[in-house]
Amino acid sequence: MGVKTYSMEIIPNLAREVKIRLKKLGYKVEVRQGDGYYGWNEHAPFDRVIITAAANHVPRPLLDQLKPGGKLILPLGNVRYSQNMTLIEKDSQGKMRTSQHGQVRFVPMVGAAQE
Repeated sequence: MGVKTYSMEIIPNLAREVKIRLKKLGYKVEVRQGDGYYGWNEHAPFDRVIITAAANHVPRPLLDQLKPGGKLILPLGNVRYSQNMTLIEKDSQGKMRTSQHGQVRFVPMVGAAQE
């Protein structure tokens, strides 16, 4: 069974550009323009979720879309300063375990994350 990779980008022009570049490079990634805060429920549950923008809280929809045994990693904390690279692991009963892996600084997540 092959690995399926999905990517979301909230900025329409960037989503189009990413789709073109990844295809040219030979990567089979399904790209969708939309608010990553809500994830991509149609393809859930996911083994892994990687968030590449800072969030001041963990988006609940992404936790809900994580399968048991899955992992979610994100820069978590004050979006104006530094964040902690945070790993969240969901066990087979759905319990979450969180660990932090150093200070980082990412651009802030936009869209619903800012509401």
